[in-house]
Amino acid sequence: FGFQRHALAPPARAPAPRAPAMAGFRTAAVACAAAAAFPAALAGKCEFANEPLFPGYFWDPSCALGKVGCFADNKNMECRFCGGGNYTTPCPGSSCHFAGGDPFMPWYWDSDCKMGKLGCWADGIHAECRFCGNSPYTSIPCPEGRSSAPRGAECTFDTEATTKHYWEPGCTEGMHGCLADGKHTQCRFC
Repeated sequence: FGFQRHALAPPARAPAPRAPAMAGFRTAAVACAAAAAFPAALAGKCEFANEPLFPGYFWDPSCALGKVGCFADNKNMECRFCGGGNYTTPCPGSSCHFAGGDPFMPWYWDSDCKMGKLGCWADGIHAECRFCGNSPYTSIPCPEGRSSAPRGAECTFDTEATTKHYWEPGCTEGMHGCLADGKHTQCRFC
């Protein structure tokens, strides 16, 4: 077909050590977000001659010949269209593309976004890219597992964490695994 498949695999990982028991604190498994399990830096990047305004797109390591939306940029099998038209695969927050780098507030892809709705057009390119969670967008909850962490968002443990964790903008007070570092509600054990 005239294209090369770029095989990228996540690095081999040792089993995660168990977290130390904490008085009065129960832990149970929460699945890590895909972004935490497969870092974007290892994922690759779509290479469009002209970035499409619609539909969205993202790097999907599970893409294969014949899967709807894959090979979107006509260069990389893993580049996949999502979130609209004939592409029913939901778009992750990484489908938003901010010119000056990631903003300091969370965002996600909302297929129902359109001109005039609060938080929509967050990246200035896609109507479906939406801010959530922080002022002035507090009325728009960040969906669990689908939001992207804002620039500078990180868990800050007093001692090194031995349990996997990630930043989940969709975390709310009292939600299982959230407040993992004891400081930030969005810091979540997984």
